[in-house]
Amino acid sequence: MLDDDVTFMPDDALVIAFRSLSVPLREVLFWTEIEELSAEEVGELLDLAPSTVSSLVGQARQGLREAYFALIEDVVIDLRDGSN
Repeated sequence: MLDDDVTFMPDDALVIAFRSLSVPLREVLFWTEIEELSAEEVGELLDLAPSTVSSLVGQARQGLREAYFALIEDVVIDLRDGSN
């Protein structure tokens, strides 16, 4: 999964995990977590109901968490096996 010539850092996993999310999930996560907008404000920006924004944020957080830990787990296994 990872190029052997590249040093992999946990921050890289976060970026890769974020990019693995769909565009709508990345958008709501960005606006709520980085820009600290409310669900109502994000809803206005993206033409979504606040309840939809809240639901998408939950999905985005879960997806980011799962993707991040899957990547980290792969790296830990590779390091233990001496593959990386």
